[in-house]
Amino acid sequence: MAPSYERVRLVVGDSNPDFTLLKLVFLARGIRNIDTCVGSEQMTGAMDQNLVDLLLYDYDLPGGDFVEVMQGIRRKAYGRNPFVVVIAAVKDSDTETVRRLIDAGVDDLIRKPLSISRLVEGIDKFTLGRKPFAACRDYVGPTRRPTVRDHEDASGLIQVPNTLRSKIAENISDAELQRMLDVALIDLEDKRLESCGAEINYLAKRVTEDYGDPTKTAEVDVALQRLMVVADDLYHRSDGTSSQQVANLAKMLRALTTRATQRAPGHAATEVQILSKLALAIRRALTVERHSVSLMQEIVGAVSGFTDKH
Repeated sequence: MAPSYERVRLVVGDSNPDFTLLKLVFLARGIRNIDTCVGSEQMTGAMDQNLVDLLLYDYDLPGGDFVEVMQGIRRKAYGRNPFVVVIAAVKDSDTETVRRLIDAGVDDLIRKPLSISRLVEGIDKFTLGRKPFAACRDYVGPTRRPTVRDHEDASGLIQVPNTLRSKIAENISDAELQRMLDVALIDLEDKRLESCGAEINYLAKRVTEDYGDPTKTAEVDVALQRLMVVADDLYHRSDGTSSQQVANLAKMLRALTTRATQRAPGHAATEVQILSKLALAIRRALTVERHSVSLMQEIVGAVSGFTDKH
C-alpha cells in the first residue's frame, strides 16, 4: 500500500510568520491539514482542537518556556495527543540548548534556517518508527538513555502510539487510534506513579542511612526537602482517583517528613524509622500490591495511630 498523507494533521509553531515555502513543501507531500501558529498559546490551542500527529515547534516561539510547554504536551496538559511526533527548529545549537531540547522531550531537532530536505527526511524517518518513551516523575518523552541500556533494562519504557505512522503507512481508523492512545495514557500514568514510589523509597533510604551522622546533616536535609516535594506530587496525582489510599499514604509521608525536619538533629529517630517503612509501603502499593485495599488500610491505620500519639 502506498503511503498516504491525507489524514495527517500538522501544527507548525514558528516565530517567522511567513510559512509559504513550508506550506508548499507539506502540500507537495500530500499534507493538507495544517495549522500555522506564531505563539505558544495559539499553538497549544490548535492542539486542543484536533488530534495532531506532527508538531514542528520553533524553540524561539514567543509566549512560553519551551521545556515547560513541551512537558505540558507530553503530560497531556495541552493537546489531545501527548505522543505527537515533535520536530524542534532551533537557531542556536550550543550544548546547553541541545540539552534543554532533549530534556523537553522532542523527537528530533533541526537547525534554522530549515533545510527542506532535512525536514522531509525527519518526517519520513518517523513513518518507520520512533524511540520508546520513558515516563518519570519529572520527565515524559522519548528515552534519553543509550540504546544499549534500553535493551538491557526496558522495564521503565513504553512503546507509544505513533499516529503519524498509523495514518500514513497503516491506515488505522480514528476510533482505533483513540483506543490506542487511551491505553497508552493509562500505561504512562502507571509508570509515572511507579517512578514516584521508586524515588520516595530511594530518598527515604538515604535519610535512614545518613541520619545521625553529623557530617551528613546537609545531605539529610536536602533528601527530606525532596521527599516533601515528591510526596506532594504523588498526593495531588492520586487524590480523588481510584488510588485514594495511595494519596492517603502520600499525605502521611508529607506529615512525617515535616515532623523530621522540624525536630532538632538527633531527635527524630522514630520518625525516620517509620518514614523508611512508609516509603517502602508506598512503593509496594504502586507496584505489586496496588489493588490490595486491606493492606493499604492497615498501613494507614498503623501510621495514623503513631501520629495521633506523638
